Amino acid sequence: MTTNEKPTTAEVKKKWYQNPVYVILWLVFFFPVGIYGVWKYPTWSNRTKWILTAIPAILFVWAMISASLAAPTISLKHSTSAEEVSSADYKVEGTVTPSSSKVKVNGTDVSVDSAGEFTYTVLLKDGSNEIVVVATNAGKTTQANQVVKKLSAAEIAKNKAEADAKAKAEADANAKASAEKAAADTKAKADANVPAEYKSALNQADSYANTMNMSKKGVYDQLVSEYGGQFSAAAAQYAIDNVKADWNANALAKAKDYQNTMHLSPAAIHDQLTSDSGEKFTQAEADYAIQHLND
Repeated sequence: MTTNEKPTTAEVKKKWYQNPVYVILWLVFFFPVGIYGVWKYPTWSNRTKWILTAIPAILFVWAMISASLAAPTISLKHSTSAEEVSSADYKVEGTVTPSSSKVKVNGTDVSVDSAGEFTYTVLLKDGSNEIVVVATNAGKTTQANQVVKKLSAAEIAKNKAEADAKAKAEADANAKASAEKAAADTKAKADANVPAEYKSALNQADSYANTMNMSKKGVYDQLVSEYGGQFSAAAAQYAIDNVKADWNANALAKAKDYQNTMHLSPAAIHDQLTSDSGEKFTQAEADYAIQHLND
């Protein structure tokens, strides 16, 4: 190129390894590429190149040596808290770092593969068993403990019985729920075909029985009475057959009312409870009320 000629763009532009900033960055973050750039950079002296090569190489070697001399770490596959097992054979599994570490389980040497993984089968006795894992690397030792409980035959049988009972209870509960759902579905289908008059009679019967504490016969009579519900006999009977009420409790509630407001004797209360012109409870219901009158 003559003095009057301008350099071309290709001549002016430098290669990446000719830029010292890039070379230094590569040395810091990925020194093998950085070293390549150092030796391809034409303006640096050999002394500078050797220094820039030696520093990261020494740091790398030092990091490798430090890692190999560090205390090992142990990671057991199973929890170090108490674990219950039924078998006498228990497999201890774990990983040690670095993989060059020596491992012992309960004092016995255990082989470690290239990934640092190891396994060893321990024979357990009934009750608590402490498993001690010791790893040694470059004279430094790390220990990990694990407690495993070997269940006795009686404990195994007990646990099985409890598990069976729980499974049966769950099965019974599921069966009951299924039966209740089926019954509810059947009732829902049946209710869909119930005439409106029957439903009204049932609602009124529920009010008479559970709000006014009336007897079964008293509820029926009130439903069909021309001065009461004026329902048909069929609708009233449907209501009586389907209303949910505790007739004994109703008789007792009426008896207490007679005792506390009218101050009647037990005999008079009994007569009033069973009278056709009174409450119309059965003899058995009235007997229950008198028996529990002062409870």
